[in-house]
Amino acid sequence: MMPDNGEIMTSRATEALFLKRCLTVAQTGGDALSADEANLFRLAAQLLRTNYPGASAALAQSDARYASSHPAVGRPSFSVMLASGLVRDLPRLRSMLEQLLSRPAT
Repeated sequence: MMPDNGEIMTSRATEALFLKRCLTVAQTGGDALSADEANLFRLAAQLLRTNYPGASAALAQSDARYASSHPAVGRPSFSVMLASGLVRDLPRLRSMLEQLLSRPAT
């Protein structure tokens, strides 16, 4: 993933960007910007389904819209996403998302 200025992002910077996008879509809606983002939204929706059903629904809808408009793009299983390194630590991801969602919207 590359920021607008052309520099290569660290994994923490990539994670922070994803978390910010996830929070935005969870709170205000929006569309996934890439297949990876759509897949991450799908995973985040599953992680948040019990404690944050509204956020989960918004993320799942974003993923569904992306999948509908890009039918040729694959939708890997969550185990494939973990094996590929797209997500490294599910409990950490869930914890960070829930922490962000528990804060008042700004």
